[in-house]
Amino acid sequence: MMRIIHTSDWHLGKTLDGISRIQEQRDFIDELHQMVVEQNAHLVLIAGDIYDTFNPSAEAEDLFYYALEKLSENGRRGVVVIAGNHDNPERLSAPEYLARHHGITLVGFPKDTVSAGGAPGRVQRTASGPGWVRLQIPGCDHQATLVTLAYPSEARLGELFDLHFTNDSPQQPDDQKIALDYRNKVKELLNLMTREFRKDTVNIILSHLFYGQGITSDERILSIGGLNAIQATDLPSSSYVQYVALGHLHRPQSFYEPGYPVCYSGSPLAYSFSEAGQQKKVILIEAEPAREVKIVDLPLKSGFPLVRKTFPSYQQALAWCSQLENQNQWVDMEIIHPTPLSSPQMRELKSRHSRIVNLRAILPQQGEAAEPQIAPRRLAELSLIEKFIAFYKEKNANAEPSPELIDLFVELTENLEEADD
Repeated sequence: MMRIIHTSDWHLGKTLDGISRIQEQRDFIDELHQMVVEQNAHLVLIAGDIYDTFNPSAEAEDLFYYALEKLSENGRRGVVVIAGNHDNPERLSAPEYLARHHGITLVGFPKDTVSAGGAPGRVQRTASGPGWVRLQIPGCDHQATLVTLAYPSEARLGELFDLHFTNDSPQQPDDQKIALDYRNKVKELLNLMTREFRKDTVNIILSHLFYGQGITSDERILSIGGLNAIQATDLPSSSYVQYVALGHLHRPQSFYEPGYPVCYSGSPLAYSFSEAGQQKKVILIEAEPAREVKIVDLPLKSGFPLVRKTFPSYQQALAWCSQLENQNQWVDMEIIHPTPLSSPQMRELKSRHSRIVNLRAILPQQGEAAEPQIAPRRLAELSLIEKFIAFYKEKNANAEPSPELIDLFVELTENLEEADD
């Protein structure tokens, strides 16, 4: 039996309103490594969005390589990583040559072909082709065949199929046609790649995309008309498919419409207050060729939870902040108060609770939250994504954009950059 761990959406280097989460991310990686060892896992699948930006910090890259070193056990355990929409495909796959000799497979683009081979006594790539790889893992009686469909953006699918999603022609297709074309191209790719699945191997699809049945972190559809969503009918009907390991949505969720499990492992940490209350996890898959897989959820404990709190008075908020058991969590706080909070009041709250991220007063006569009362950083110090978040909050009564909406913004800016090039 092959034991596989599925995780995704690490977003290494991501901050919470400018607050570093790097130590929490390191704690997660250490917890994941402990789980992998305890579960005697043969293979780890990371379904995209390793980093939070196209140009991650040196600290974030160091943490990723730290994770690869620990998880691969010097090539005795397989690790397969694909790029998500937040990742730079070329940068992610750049160390592929070195990775291959340590049982690690790094895939940047949807139809990348990784080289076969591997060091003696370590994970071997016994065969490979565009968008798929076959692995022999020490201690496993069977091989694994993996489809490695890295983030299939419209632009990248256009490059692969000579399909132009946007142009200056007056005959430019409407949204419905674009959506159908996108689904057809993903379906074509998956059907082509899964032809390499065999009855005598464990067969898994690994991808980073939006499955139309999925629920986003704020339970809203990711894009208008579901433009970049695929449906159950777009997934292969092959009886050899045993599991689909997805990344892109931060809320863990599973579906069975195609006749096999389609699972989002979700992000390991809550990265937005729209994810407050979610139990984060990784997924253990127990698989044998030509049999249904067994799925076990492994809850995660690392990282501070995100909570939203509303208090009917300043004194009650102060009392809550003073309690020791409430300290280890990031807080979005609202206080019903007759006037905006004074600077001394805010300082007192923050002195008693160091992880208050957002603080607002709700004026009773208005029934609405006043503007956030934690001073923003200078605009020039913010990244493009942070500027977008600040703009969104300003226009939406300080509500945070969902991680999926941020992903869409990142994708649009990347497409503009590609068009400029």
